[in-house]
Amino acid sequence: MKLLASLLVFSPTVTCYYGYGQRNDAVCDRSKSGKRCLAWDSSRRYPQQCNGRYAAGGCANPDHDSNGPWCYTSYANTGDYWEYCDPTCANHDLCGNKPPPLPPTFDDKCSQTNSGAQCRNWKKSVNMSRKRSTQRWMRNQDNNNCANPDNDPKGDWCFIDAPRGSPNYDYCPKNCGSTTPPPRPPVTGRPLKCSPLNEGAFKFRDGNGVARKPTVWQVPDQIPSNSLGPNEIPQKILDGKTAMKGQTPWQVQLVGPFLCGGTITAPRIVITANHCVDNAMNPGRWSVQAGHIEKSNSWSLPDEAQRKRVIKIETTGKFNSPRQLNNDISIMVTDTAFQFNDYVKPACLPPKNFKPVGGDCIISGWGHTSSGGKASDRLLWTLIPLFDRSVCSRKLGSRLTDNMICGGGAGPDTCQGDSGGPLVCALRHSSGANQYILVGVTSWGYGCGETPGVYCEVADHVDWINRITAQFP
Repeated sequence: MKLLASLLVFSPTVTCYYGYGQRNDAVCDRSKSGKRCLAWDSSRRYPQQCNGRYAAGGCANPDHDSNGPWCYTSYANTGDYWEYCDPTCANHDLCGNKPPPLPPTFDDKCSQTNSGAQCRNWKKSVNMSRKRSTQRWMRNQDNNNCANPDNDPKGDWCFIDAPRGSPNYDYCPKNCGSTTPPPRPPVTGRPLKCSPLNEGAFKFRDGNGVARKPTVWQVPDQIPSNSLGPNEIPQKILDGKTAMKGQTPWQVQLVGPFLCGGTITAPRIVITANHCVDNAMNPGRWSVQAGHIEKSNSWSLPDEAQRKRVIKIETTGKFNSPRQLNNDISIMVTDTAFQFNDYVKPACLPPKNFKPVGGDCIISGWGHTSSGGKASDRLLWTLIPLFDRSVCSRKLGSRLTDNMICGGGAGPDTCQGDSGGPLVCALRHSSGANQYILVGVTSWGYGCGETPGVYCEVADHVDWINRITAQFP
């Protein structure tokens, strides 16, 4: 896709999705439950295109699901964000026209556009495209011939040098040949559903006999009040409890140079802390392991556990900017996908710009059970209350940034070895979907259980996580 078209796709207004295809179809623009289908770039796992642009909302079956056509009904990767459609929509034409004919074979002749502009070298123009499949093709094309790498129905085109604000591409004469477009990546299955809500698994009574369980956000823009009050810190909360197998299925243990935790958010994506890998950026030194509660080592694998090699470590490039341990988040990409089951499941990503304050959320890990003590042999978990920024700043000083949240302390807390692990909160989305969302990544604190622990706020990095995730289905 050319740059100008990409900019249109990312426009914040809904109107840009109308006018491409049969958006107003009486049956096939809604799911069985009556929810309106969103545009097919809402998830970017299965983007369907019409005339070089992402298709408007409508039922289709791009992954050949045996249950029939479906569509996206809510944004992001939180909860059941797709639903099935009426089976009669199986042959629904999203674009309202027949597929474009196959392009002609490449004749290696044309290098000028209809307007007479000279085509740029493809290999040297990779940064002018936002479509990854086109970028991959361009890297291997050290020429300036007209081509059609993205199956544009208008025919061959190329990038050109153009004044600022003008299209940076142009179409070529009809009699020009075209290269064969890059193959589409294989479909790997149904869009991912993250862990359903099961509050009973985390319910217990505190030292005062009061029953506690994760606080549930009813909708993304509603924040539960802190039952302790905005300026109070609890004085007595139970310490970590041994996790049951499958209780925190999103939790992974990093096996490598350092003991750290992580969180599965997609089949090949693990979120962890940047400071865990900052001095060990070679992915070959790491593997990640899920589906177990016993602390593992590099040579043994507990029953039913899954271990994956790490092949890539992605960072935001903003770690320690502007202050120490700011933007403390990184992504590990595994060589193969985790097989999701009762013991291995992903946590959901939070809605973008979601700012949680107050309520009880879940921490877990194999870290030390006391400051300077020994790491736990078993996976531990507990609930901690989250605090507003005034409490965090008062207890932790000026080191706190807008990319950090805090909670716990004076009782349960994360400790050495828990770094990179999850801070997970319950969310009941306005769509009705129940889920656990990854709100924070365990980052730092003063001691263990002495002051609130600090977590990197995941919502600030959702766009970056989604971009990386889309590259590794």
